[in-house]
Amino acid sequence: MKSPRADAQRKRDYILQSSMHWLAQHPNGALEDLRKAINVGRTTLYRHFNNRETFIASVYAYTFKHAVLQLQEGNFVHCKIPELAEHLVDNTIRLVRNFPLLINGPGVDITQNGSMEEGYEQVLLTIELGIQRAQANQLLNPRLPSKWLASTLLDQCAGAVFYQDMLTEYGQVPNKLIKHSFFRAWQAEDV
Repeated sequence: MKSPRADAQRKRDYILQSSMHWLAQHPNGALEDLRKAINVGRTTLYRHFNNRETFIASVYAYTFKHAVLQLQEGNFVHCKIPELAEHLVDNTIRLVRNFPLLINGPGVDITQNGSMEEGYEQVLLTIELGIQRAQANQLLNPRLPSKWLASTLLDQCAGAVFYQDMLTEYGQVPNKLIKHSFFRAWQAEDV
């Protein structure tokens, strides 16, 4: 028998996961439109979230938490060096596909005091660990800030996902294109 608390948590998770995809396409959409799109009653939605600000912050927190978990499963730290470049790109593109709110970054609504939301910082930090490993093994220029490279890779992967249909129409495979352009642009300089 399911407990009421477990049912409530499943409903909350359903709302957050469904909302993540909807908000990526309708960042300024009304809560009422979202509620209808994900087929949730008004009472159910407001039982879990008091207002729009709380709701949006919860959706982003859910997104960032699960994005970090997915990146950690990607295991940038232990994959073989010859596969690292492809591994970084493939996992970051998969991340953006699964968590489309990452296409637009942390969003203005959730920045605090001019800094990025902690969850988004954690996403970048997880990618940065793979970038640092690539730098240490001369796949990427070690003189460049690893956080900047992580942000650049996430941005390029987000662009590739956003324009995937167009890229495919022009005969480009997003994963290969990003791997080639990112690693070629920021590769370690011959010393």
